[in-house]
Amino acid sequence: MVTAAILAAGLAVSLCIYKKSWFLKLHAHNVLGICYETVRRCKGQQEEYSVPENVKKANADKPLGLRSYINDTQNVHPKVLYFSDRFGGHKFWMSYTPFPWYIDRYENPSIAFSDDGYNWTNIDGNPIDDPKGNGYDSDAHLVYRADLCHLECWYRHVGKYAEPPVEEVLHRRISKDGVHWSEDELIYGNYSGEYAMLLSPAILWDGVKYLVWKVNRENDFRIECWTCTQEKVMEKIGEFDLTFEIDGDQTRYKPWHLDVIKDEDRYVMLVMCKEEKGSGPRRWDLFLTTSEDNVIYSKPELVLHGRQNGWDNNIYRASIVNVEGEYRIYYSALNAIGKHGMGITKSDHLSDFIGA
Repeated sequence: MVTAAILAAGLAVSLCIYKKSWFLKLHAHNVLGICYETVRRCKGQQEEYSVPENVKKANADKPLGLRSYINDTQNVHPKVLYFSDRFGGHKFWMSYTPFPWYIDRYENPSIAFSDDGYNWTNIDGNPIDDPKGNGYDSDAHLVYRADLCHLECWYRHVGKYAEPPVEEVLHRRISKDGVHWSEDELIYGNYSGEYAMLLSPAILWDGVKYLVWKVNRENDFRIECWTCTQEKVMEKIGEFDLTFEIDGDQTRYKPWHLDVIKDEDRYVMLVMCKEEKGSGPRRWDLFLTTSEDNVIYSKPELVLHGRQNGWDNNIYRASIVNVEGEYRIYYSALNAIGKHGMGITKSDHLSDFIGA
């Protein structure tokens, strides 16, 4: 099993080298990472985990076929918004980032639209930002301002790899139609040299200010909530000491990627977590928690578990949206050799999701 997986990883890497002659030189760390992950995960393939019965049907049979601006379906980090009365002529809008074989130079914010949430079309002009220099973009997130009738795409940029200290910056672009986007605006900069303090920001506009949830690696991977004014002044207002585990299982997790929505009078938070430690492959799973006041959150419940030998062997960043009473989770994931993709699972309540 391990040998077969190594050969598969080698084939994937060879294809990348063939398609991009500079791949091995510039992305040796990606190649080694794919091979390492393959061996580590396959060694633990026979290890069985206790997964609740109501979670076993949540995985999508296959990933979405959306092709990015590099004509590849390895896309991650979806954020989906639904408009019953349409925005820009369409009911669904999504931001995402291509991430083929972990190559971060392609991880640039991209936009797509749909009328059913299953069949997607890219806008002309993707990506809406491309740093083209020393660094990369990531973690795109869509925000709707009903008061201004426009979309905002926030995204994280990590720069100055070759000239430390490394910079970690939040940018924003604005669109009135989803197709034409403004020049980028600097929202917040972290110039401490520690570049994992703004992981996977989830943003909402509450009518007065922005609420920004993020994971801070330098704070033991705690989830923090900040406010951001229209004048781009950010202030921390709280953090959440949540425990992520599966009932009857001693596995413990650390938060990694987030999404948060306001669903009527409650906040709904999705948290993709990485296993803190383990003897076998480290699990990447998706949990859901809710709050009435954004202060006290419910016990996080597992809603999506990586499927062994599937296209979604490990779960990555996910987005949740309420579509006329049907909750859809658009999630990204990767298989055992590091090939990424996005899928959909849905439910008429906030548990017992079924893969679409």
